[in-house]
Amino acid sequence: MSQADIRRLAGGPRVAFGRQWYYKYSVIPEHVDEAHALAFVQSIERLVGSQCAQWNDAKTSEWCVRNYSAARLILGSTILARSIEYAASHNLWMLLPHGAYYLALSALRTMIITSPRSADITLKSALEMSHRKTINVAVSILRQIDSKLGIRIHTAVRELKATRELIDYRAPTSGAPLNDERTMSHAEIAGIALEIAQLQTEIRQRALEKRAIRHAPILEEHRCAAIEHVIEGIHFKDADDAYRVDYLHRKHGFPVNLFHMISEGHVDDVMNAWGRQDGGATNQFDPDDRIVNVFDLP
Repeated sequence: MSQADIRRLAGGPRVAFGRQWYYKYSVIPEHVDEAHALAFVQSIERLVGSQCAQWNDAKTSEWCVRNYSAARLILGSTILARSIEYAASHNLWMLLPHGAYYLALSALRTMIITSPRSADITLKSALEMSHRKTINVAVSILRQIDSKLGIRIHTAVRELKATRELIDYRAPTSGAPLNDERTMSHAEIAGIALEIAQLQTEIRQRALEKRAIRHAPILEEHRCAAIEHVIEGIHFKDADDAYRVDYLHRKHGFPVNLFHMISEGHVDDVMNAWGRQDGGATNQFDPDDRIVNVFDLP
């Protein structure tokens, strides 16, 4: 039995949007009324259902890796959110516009990767998508749940992008402008996008279980997309990701939802990778010391 199975059995169902869920949704209800949320859930259920009718082992492999990549982006977003809080508390104002924009962008990309409406966009393409296209594709998904919400987030992300470019490329003498009148905060954008990503993976998991879709091995092409990256002709490969995708192959072989895919061990490894170094100064950044979350972690 995998850790995801144990957590699934230990956690009780939570009711929202007319359904039972593994995850406790708290951000979506603050921004979307029950009727719009339920209509969105039903539309995703219909779309996922039609896709499951054409399911095969290759799709199981692909969506296992897509979900893993999305889970990894959630952990990266968590580090970004805690880094922003650390920068603000240490008067590192120049870093805030940069972190805020990329936190929002990363969360939107996570939502795209897990969306059944993006099933024809490969994982590699989604990860390499330009900023403009990422924002446009994400907004088209958000408009399906609430058109006004989609417009608000589109405006808010453009504000974050403009402020980041102002600081990075113009360096105004007065510094970063105050954000008191900003349409929506970076944390709100990230919270909404990541909860939608989680919701989409719960709906897919439920649909696959209902159809008794069998577990399947991770194909090499999908494994490589998760652990090997070529950017500007430079090749990167992460040994920890290779280990975890292999674990996914052995223990899951099935696209479980993001909340259950993220293990305590994975959280610890990420926190340690970005945390205080042994022998370093006591005021070094340590993500474990800053409990700022954009997604509930184990």
